Amino acid sequence: MKRCAQHRCRFAPRLIAMGIGALASLRLLAQEPPPEVVVTAQKRSEDVQKVPIAISVLSGSDVLAAGAVSAVDLSTLVPGLQVVSSGPFAMPSIRGVGTQQLNSYGDPAVGYTVDGVIHDRSIDATAAFYDTQRIEVLKGPQGTLYGRNATAGAINIITNKPTNTLGATLQLDVGDYSTHNATGSVNVPLTGTLASRVAFQTVNHEGYFTDGYNDADDVAARIQFLYTPSAAVSLLFSADSLRQSGKGPEDEPLPAGSDGQNPRNPWDQHYYGNPGAYYGVFSGQFPQTRWTTLPFVDNRFWGTHLQLDWDLGFATLTVIPAYHSAHQLMDFHYAGVWEYVDNPTKQTTGEIRLGHAGQATRGALSWVAGLYYFRLDQTANAGYGSIPCLCADDAAPTYVQSVNYAGRALTDLNSRSYAGFAQGTYSITDWLRVTLGGRFTHDKKTENGNGFVHLYSVGVDVPYADVGAATWNNFSWKAGLEVDAARDSLLYANVSTGYKAGGLNEGLFSAPYRPEKLTAFALGSKNRLPGNRLLLNCELFYWDYRDHQVATIAAVNPPPTIGYFGTNIPRSQVYGADLDLTALVTANDRAELSAQYLNGRTGAYVVPTVVPSVNFSVNEAPMISAPHWSLTGNLTHAWQVPSGGTVSGEARVHYTTKQLLYPVVVAEAFAPAAAIADLNLTFNSSNDTWYVGAYVKNVGNKATVLSAFPGTLPRDVFSATPGDARQFGFLGPPRTYGVRIGTSL
Repeated sequence: MKRCAQHRCRFAPRLIAMGIGALASLRLLAQEPPPEVVVTAQKRSEDVQKVPIAISVLSGSDVLAAGAVSAVDLSTLVPGLQVVSSGPFAMPSIRGVGTQQLNSYGDPAVGYTVDGVIHDRSIDATAAFYDTQRIEVLKGPQGTLYGRNATAGAINIITNKPTNTLGATLQLDVGDYSTHNATGSVNVPLTGTLASRVAFQTVNHEGYFTDGYNDADDVAARIQFLYTPSAAVSLLFSADSLRQSGKGPEDEPLPAGSDGQNPRNPWDQHYYGNPGAYYGVFSGQFPQTRWTTLPFVDNRFWGTHLQLDWDLGFATLTVIPAYHSAHQLMDFHYAGVWEYVDNPTKQTTGEIRLGHAGQATRGALSWVAGLYYFRLDQTANAGYGSIPCLCADDAAPTYVQSVNYAGRALTDLNSRSYAGFAQGTYSITDWLRVTLGGRFTHDKKTENGNGFVHLYSVGVDVPYADVGAATWNNFSWKAGLEVDAARDSLLYANVSTGYKAGGLNEGLFSAPYRPEKLTAFALGSKNRLPGNRLLLNCELFYWDYRDHQVATIAAVNPPPTIGYFGTNIPRSQVYGADLDLTALVTANDRAELSAQYLNGRTGAYVVPTVVPSVNFSVNEAPMISAPHWSLTGNLTHAWQVPSGGTVSGEARVHYTTKQLLYPVVVAEAFAPAAAIADLNLTFNSSNDTWYVGAYVKNVGNKATVLSAFPGTLPRDVFSATPGDARQFGFLGPPRTYGVRIGTSL
């Protein structure tokens, strides 16, 4: 459904002006000093200012105020974190280290956990945030405590747990694009030792593109029970579910507004034309699938886990068995064709550990040791294709020039991983501590399936087998030194390593790609300055990155099959600096600034193309998703209403410089520099039981390019020069605005 851009442009300033006028009758309200924030980044509860790791922490109220509903929304809140949205996948990267593999074969490079349970597939990072206590973003390899696939760091989602207090929360959002979101929770103590909590979220809006795509229709729920028979024992049970529906994602040719699209409105999309004829053709080709209807999303997730914590006196025993199921079922527009995905995934994990948190006094030892098990079973059922003359500017229907082919693969993919780990921090004196840790991991992956490519030009199906297996072993380690330079000042230096498992490629006995390994050197400082009016944290870092995994659309065995093919960049390096500052500028004004400078470069590398035996060589290139500068600034001002209650206004700006988004280095593979500004105005009642607010996101209506990749149409992939292929990408949302109201009882 088309939107009136002029109406939105008039509304946003009017909304802001109304808020400013209302503030004229208010008096100023003193800001509170930054509170102590407790995190569990090292598998124990600690003040974030005492943890020798670069960590960004968002509270549950921060998440609600920003309107963040998934990991993709974190990109504008945490400098150095890029969460690339590429259709049905969300791929986090930290300091330029991430993944670009857009299928079921790829592993993440950033660990993504929810309440201590790893979620290992890229589709999992699209899941909803709700009833969140905090989000921790750990920057730097976490190979010792988090294990495989935490090469660049980790994102920890911690939800609110049941308590012995009866209570409820509810927030409703209404905005343009027919947005109507709701989130809430109910906490009920059942007995003196048993409490329950139920939470839910719905996210619904029409498509940001004028053809209705890039919409949302999600429903999520979670139930938890906490049993505490004594002060030493607690048992948590949690179960959750999520269903994602709607028309689904859609990309467009790059640069935005090119190839016959509206250059004045990048979200005015009509490139893919009328899909009706396409589905008529494919209904006979794939009768056993849902690939006979218009594009759709019907993704379903559910999971459950237990957590036992038992204080044994000398240590605390923690046991976390978990099961997670994700069924990705969708048909969407991607890289110039339609792609069908039906990927059921079953993940089973188990962690058992002992840990002791010692005091920061001479001779004290804090330690943790444990065992970890991971099993992933998935079926990759994918199809791709198109037919002539559906796209806006297709030429004559020949195989080499136009879109006259289709393919399908059905493959069982299995992963097994076993690990043992230990880490300890010893207090040499009351102010000097040393940390040592290590983790051994064994990984095994297998694939077994089949597929075919259908050539309409000659009416032939070309079948192929999809078979492979590989194993890897790895030892990750960490060594660190930390000094209490003053009562509220910490200096630290550490060396840590990360490991991402190797992987298998599509096709018959295609060569696997190697594991990637990263060694990180960090020197940092954390400071809470006198008067508790200033927090100042900084870190210098250098990363030595070996066998960086990248994936490109390429030919796989046997020809003419194409797919995402993983390869390795032998060596890359990343260095830079982080700065985080929170200051009470006046009694009524809080300023927050987070900045990162990053210089990431690869060495020479070669990636395959869709033409067999033809490769694309790169002598040196910027790291992917590694802008030189990433800045986030927040300004908050508070007033008190004469009749009671408070008003707070917030302005937030996130800025990134130009960055590369795909390993084939062409102009359209770069996202231009972008600045995104958001505004919030909120009134809180005098007893903090209800609030109402208004917001504008992406005030400047900037079209940000979230991902880039070459087209998969033969007219693109069979170009004389691989870099000449037309590029496609996914865009971020346009300007949105709305109001929200909430209550907490």
